[in-house]
Amino acid sequence: MDISGTNIKHITMFDRQYTPEKQAEGLAISQAIVYGHCDKCGFLSQCSTKGEAFRFPVFAWCMRRKAEILADMRKETT
Repeated sequence: MDISGTNIKHITMFDRQYTPEKQAEGLAISQAIVYGHCDKCGFLSQCSTKGEAFRFPVFAWCMRRKAEILADMRKETT
């Protein structure tokens, strides 16, 4: 997956089968970390301390990216 116009390939491997929603979320969060979006996010302190209990706001960078990834996945399956 080429992201951010960098021509860098970011490859993520999952340890088991996940739903498309969980795959997209994992990819989006991974990309947010790698490309520094988490460092600029106003929710970082909550995200990094609340663990599984934290629910990402839909307008956070990673959740907007998740929506884009899901849309791309749906295009590929049709």
